[in-house]
Amino acid sequence: MQQFHHFLVLLLPFIFLPLMISVTEVSAVGEWTPIKNPHVIEMAKFAVGEYNKQRNASLKLVTVVSGETQEAFIGKRYRLILKATDGIATREYQAIVLEKEWFSFKKLVSFDPIQG
Repeated sequence: MQQFHHFLVLLLPFIFLPLMISVTEVSAVGEWTPIKNPHVIEMAKFAVGEYNKQRNASLKLVTVVSGETQEAFIGKRYRLILKATDGIATREYQAIVLEKEWFSFKKLVSFDPIQG
């Protein structure tokens, strides 16, 4: 019975670690930091492309107004203010993208028009 208890104690982290990772995936550890580098444009293009796929839309990126990054427990989050057009009107949007570079993983967390 004692061997089973030791086995169970060793097994618990492997059971709960995936649950903890999914919860902390969106938990932040750092403050938002302004960034201005070419990677911001790549993230903005990704955000617009994913939005288009999810909504069957046809937005085109016009420009990145601002970008910030935040270290998360498992990757980086990007908060972008961008201008995009549907061919008729140009609007500003805020997009949040989660990136795990070591896994070549990106996920569009949100993409919302800015009221103004």
